[in-house]
Amino acid sequence: MRQIFFTFFVFCCCITKAQTKVKSKYKVGEIPDLAFFKKMTSAEVRLDSLKDKYNLEKLEMMKNGKAFIASAPNEFIKKQLELQKSKVNHHYKDNRSRYIFASYKNNEIESYTLPKDTLTTECNCFLDNDTIKVKMGMWVFGGFGFDINLQKDEFSATYWEDTHKQKLYKKSLKDSVLTDNVLLTFKEQFLILDTKPNFILGEKILAGLKFKTINYYRSANYEKGMSCDACSDSKMDTMFLDGILYFKCILRKKTIEDR
Repeated sequence: MRQIFFTFFVFCCCITKAQTKVKSKYKVGEIPDLAFFKKMTSAEVRLDSLKDKYNLEKLEMMKNGKAFIASAPNEFIKKQLELQKSKVNHHYKDNRSRYIFASYKNNEIESYTLPKDTLTTECNCFLDNDTIKVKMGMWVFGGFGFDINLQKDEFSATYWEDTHKQKLYKKSLKDSVLTDNVLLTFKEQFLILDTKPNFILGEKILAGLKFKTINYYRSANYEKGMSCDACSDSKMDTMFLDGILYFKCILRKKTIEDR
């Protein structure tokens, strides 16, 4: 992990930093350590196979009428069939992301991922008027997500973290109550794309993002894996996330499921 972080850091020092801006200029060029991402892990190969199988089986159920109640309107069924047909052609291997990051508590590393066990999730990118919206992450009774918006030669990005009803966060120390999720901008953000996007449906997007979130705050009573019923805001730990994100996706049109 250290070597990958160092290479990306040196490369990004050549890019104008965006310490406080929400929008930054992205760079087009060689993405450092891309071979690390291009080679799929065994988990990604399995996810690709499972996702293809699931989407095909679901489409067949829809065609046979087994996926809908008898009173379902024809227009609703038609829209759902069109959506599912598009998903059959949306393969995990072409629309995926991988993360290497460290979580900091009071300026010390609390947890981190290693190259051998990096997180991988599906990546979706769709065209919304003049903006390419890229979304990735996971949520199962809590989770995280990254959103990246591309416009012309600029981008903006956010990170979202959710603990599913465990109220232990504050975005600002001035906030009066704890919350179970935070939406954060980045204190530092460097986005490198292998080619400049043309904003055309079907084009392939491949990129790497080096990021560091703004600080947020977590109850000092919190212990990982434990319920936070007793969490209070009498004492708060200062948190931030620092890492690298690789993603690839095929640009598609916006659907009824996209926001």
